[in-house]
Amino acid sequence: MGLLGGSGVPAAGLLALAQGAPLAAGQYDRSTWQKRPDGTDKGTGFLGVLKRPDGSVSTEISVGVPINGREMDVPTLVPGLTKQEVNWLLTTPVDRIARNLPETIRNKVVAHAQGRIAAGLSPFKQDGEGQ
Repeated sequence: MGLLGGSGVPAAGLLALAQGAPLAAGQYDRSTWQKRPDGTDKGTGFLGVLKRPDGSVSTEISVGVPINGREMDVPTLVPGLTKQEVNWLLTTPVDRIARNLPETIRNKVVAHAQGRIAAGLSPFKQDGEGQ
């Protein structure tokens, strides 16, 4: 399990302090989730299924960023975010995140995506994949 924000606390543990524990399977219905911009199904994400203040859930919160010279959709809920950064993503209306994304979050999101792409992986966590 990854650490959140270099705190030494496992990501899930710090999120439990911030927002309540990520939801367990059976506490959400994936069939109601929107698809990614490329039409693929969203997964449970690197940080799990997180409840937003309005009762909806977020797992990825995709934004388009330049990666290796081209615009790519990547998840913003990635390991390495601080508790405050996760809270910002969960409390900001989804339609405002891309245009208001703080540079600190953008840098972490891009670095995470670049690392996965360099390893031959999708920027998005795939079902059955570990952290």
